[in-house]
Amino acid sequence: MDDSPYISNTFVSISVMRVCKLTSQGYVAAEFTSIDPLNTPLHIACLTHYPTRFILDHLLKSDTDLAVATENSSGELPIHYAVMDKKSVDPDIFEALIEKFPESVNHKNIDDSLPIHVACQVGAPSLYSIKRLLEINPDSALAQNDLQVPLNENDEDLDDDEHQMKCHEMLCFNWTKEDGRVLAKYETGWTPLHLAAVNGAPPDVIEAIIEANIECMHVVTNKKRSPMECAKSVVINAILNDIEMYKVQNIFNAIEVMQSYEKEIRYKQELALKAGIVIAVLENSGSYGDWWMGVAEMLPTREKVDEVLRRDRGDRFDEGDYDYGDDVWGEEKGMTNLHRAVLKKAEPDTIHKMMEDHPECMDIISTMDRTPFECAKMVIIRGLLNKDPIATLTDTFITLEIMQAYKEARDGENEEFNATAALSRAKVNNLKSRHRQVWGSKADAYEYMKHFLRMDLSGESLLGKTVTVDTDSAIQPFEFFPPANLRHVSLRLNVPVGFRRLRKALLHQRADFLKIAVYAERLKNKKIKIIPWSKNAKAMSQTKLKKGDKFSDFVGATRTISYMVPKSEIGGAHMSYETVELVEYNDYCFAVKCIIKNPDLPFGSEYETHCQIIVIDKGINTSRMICSSEMIVTGMVMDDDWQVRNSMRHRATTFFYALGEAICMHAGSDVAKEKDKETSKK
Repeated sequence: MDDSPYISNTFVSISVMRVCKLTSQGYVAAEFTSIDPLNTPLHIACLTHYPTRFILDHLLKSDTDLAVATENSSGELPIHYAVMDKKSVDPDIFEALIEKFPESVNHKNIDDSLPIHVACQVGAPSLYSIKRLLEINPDSALAQNDLQVPLNENDEDLDDDEHQMKCHEMLCFNWTKEDGRVLAKYETGWTPLHLAAVNGAPPDVIEAIIEANIECMHVVTNKKRSPMECAKSVVINAILNDIEMYKVQNIFNAIEVMQSYEKEIRYKQELALKAGIVIAVLENSGSYGDWWMGVAEMLPTREKVDEVLRRDRGDRFDEGDYDYGDDVWGEEKGMTNLHRAVLKKAEPDTIHKMMEDHPECMDIISTMDRTPFECAKMVIIRGLLNKDPIATLTDTFITLEIMQAYKEARDGENEEFNATAALSRAKVNNLKSRHRQVWGSKADAYEYMKHFLRMDLSGESLLGKTVTVDTDSAIQPFEFFPPANLRHVSLRLNVPVGFRRLRKALLHQRADFLKIAVYAERLKNKKIKIIPWSKNAKAMSQTKLKKGDKFSDFVGATRTISYMVPKSEIGGAHMSYETVELVEYNDYCFAVKCIIKNPDLPFGSEYETHCQIIVIDKGINTSRMICSSEMIVTGMVMDDDWQVRNSMRHRATTFFYALGEAICMHAGSDVAKEKDKETSKK
């Protein structure tokens, strides 16, 4: 029996080990076959899913030889084999291994792989063990091993059981040469996220690794490839090699999860840049003329501003323009309605009906030598190269699965694959990635400063008047601790607005900031209705407590907010209902917790999104805002709820970004400064 879960460079003869033990019930006997003479019975039992009681009572309980700390020829301990158990290691066994030898979680094999690396290398069968390994050592999310994947290795024919285990071999496709020159013989430097993504780990595992340390999204291999790029490479090469799509479904899902976190990272970076611009403007508000001239030297002449804005802005990630339209396919002739439906990303049910009504269309070739099947492949490949949201490609992914099933049923077997021909038909070489530039160019900064200055000079801020006491330094009691964050922290940001001014804008019952600047203008919500607080509604607008009032009297106040959410790639238009509770209120911190329900969405009654916003006084017209969220199951639990959790996190992050962006843009004055400018001229 081959107990090695992945390709090994060491080959030895098979040995048989026998374990006999006298118990109160009689003799217990077991045989273990191994290709590694240094494997202990505990190694094999952990890998091959022996009964839990047998491992705990007969292999671990009287482990006088310390097998739990014994290395095999690959430098691996039993815990390495336990996390590679394809049937998922029993939590009791996992905990017993750690208890017996705590250092095992940080033990590296000959490839510098920690237990979390080898677990991810076989698709992370146990979510429990991944979470525990990350809990014990969060830094392991950033650890890179020395596993060497040959870049010139040919793809092998893999059966279903082997596919996820060796999916990383498809990373080798078309990466060996550049300008006819061999660049590298091996690709190495894999993090757990790399290995989990390319080996088909469940989305929950991808999420757990990123939550441990979001910086793992940016770690690259020696080929300068991030986990996202590696996952896309596997899916693209699977499409080109006509591998059934269900085999890379988890990898496709992993890309969707990583895109959600990638968007969150961009939001954080953008808000930090915008806050810095606003601070620079406000600090020089007394001498706009000199300051503006200094900035102008860094920008093009006004005659070229429009040209620079068009050139430097580039394509945005979140414009929502992911339908490439007829102009992209305009030169292609001889297309059937099935071709056009595929290119327009029609719903899979529509495609299926068209195939049943006119099956002959599957074989019709356009003037660019493409069948509808090749068009579906091209749509997905183009979307991956252009960094389109996976949600916009899901229908085409399902369409490709339907077409693959139809071809297999019709032809009986897959045709021999020719990678060069597929590459030509799919026109991958001609599919250039759109240059999706993140916010922060000079043109972006210029445009944002111009908008902010216009609002500041005209006094259009909806945050209300500045509060004099906000200009002082902040004093916080040493023993004070803000409320604990929820499961996922989306945003930590210092905003250039005084604490009391911001508190009034967010909590006052008649303030228009939330309703207009956030919900209406940025989130595009409609039918917005905000019900006043259940208690002390008027007093929340005061900068000081009235005589006899206590801060504790405000805590526990609630209000409700309802609005219609517009249609997006996440779902159709629907009503959303928030119950907001004030959970902290004093002169140095306030916090609100929102429970958001979406009963009109599929399974909307089964889940809630909890969001929390903490604002802390940092003094000198600056506040610290910490935003966090989590998904709570209130009804039936779905077996595969990662998409619900992912979309809810996305919605919460979008709201936090809109709030932070609105605060920065409205940080200026609510009083027009035209008179002040005329006075200064005189």
